Amino acid sequence: MDFVAQAESQLQEVKRISPNVAAIIDSEVPNRGSMLAADRQGFFEACKRTGVDCHILERRAFENYLSDRAVKAVKGPKYRALQEFERLRDAQPSWGKDENWRIVRTMTKDEWSNDLGDFISRL
Repeated sequence: MDFVAQAESQLQEVKRISPNVAAIIDSEVPNRGSMLAADRQGFFEACKRTGVDCHILERRAFENYLSDRAVKAVKGPKYRALQEFERLRDAQPSWGKDENWRIVRTMTKDEWSNDLGDFISRL
């Protein structure tokens, strides 16, 4: 079974639990206008075929949406927000992905004025 068919099968199983399923996936693109990797595009297509509301982030990854204020509030003044397409591992210092939730919970509604915030708002 190829990747897309497997993803479609798994999404159908998730929809058996609840028909209200949404997905957010990192684009992992290095810059604006770059093409999505085939596996990410395939997952998006599988979502469409199974009726899963899917949003591909315009920026590289979820961490690229965390505000500088929130990053500094949680991690301290030596930390900073990522640029739109910067990799978390390239930031110095960086933080663990398992710390994102702490940063997110300090963000204000105004800091979500972007494609991700718009998607979440309409759910």
